[in-house]
Amino acid sequence: MTTCPPARLPLHALTVAPALARAAELRADVIELHRAPPELVPGAYVAVCGGEGRDERLVAWFARSDGPGQGVPELDLLPQRHVTVVARVVAVTRFPEAPRHPRLQHFASSPWYRGPYGLWLEHHVALPEWVPCELRAEGEVWAFPEDILTAVRAGYEQAQRTAKERREAEAALAARCSEPIHRPGLKERVLAKCPACRKAMAPCRPCQGWRCSCSPHVCPAEARP
Repeated sequence: MTTCPPARLPLHALTVAPALARAAELRADVIELHRAPPELVPGAYVAVCGGEGRDERLVAWFARSDGPGQGVPELDLLPQRHVTVVARVVAVTRFPEAPRHPRLQHFASSPWYRGPYGLWLEHHVALPEWVPCELRAEGEVWAFPEDILTAVRAGYEQAQRTAKERREAEAALAARCSEPIHRPGLKERVLAKCPACRKAMAPCRPCQGWRCSCSPHVCPAEARP
């Protein structure tokens, strides 16, 4: 029986300020929007693209200890005209609302979430390498050309494979660490075992050697002419 390959969900491109694209790559849970795009419904997948310039409003946010990164990134380190991350849409809310999600509720009172709309994301997958894309207006939702879409999906799949391999390696290491360590006891350290039958060997007092019942033992001390 043949099985059909799973259908791919649509992938929407969203252009935001370069600093917000960098924040999304660092797993920021919410991105500010000036309008609520009807295409970005809960469950949709979105690829976040950086626009141009540097939004000085976000400088203080990056500098905060609870911000998305340590320190303020330089302008040439921001993802301008590049795709940084693919994530799943949780909700689009109007400020100051937040999704009824235990992990996201506390962001409703965050000083850097000011709306007027918030795009809430989960399951962030940062691309191994930023993918160059065309420049669009900030807040615009658009469709990738075929070549960019192929590159973004290839990076997404590579990141997923890398994450899976890392989880499997960590699980294997945890399994090895949980295995009991066998240390030989006093009996095993004192008694010698026969290399043929693995049974305990008995000491031969005359020659101070070891003998086993599975093979004949010739004792030099008991030998007679």
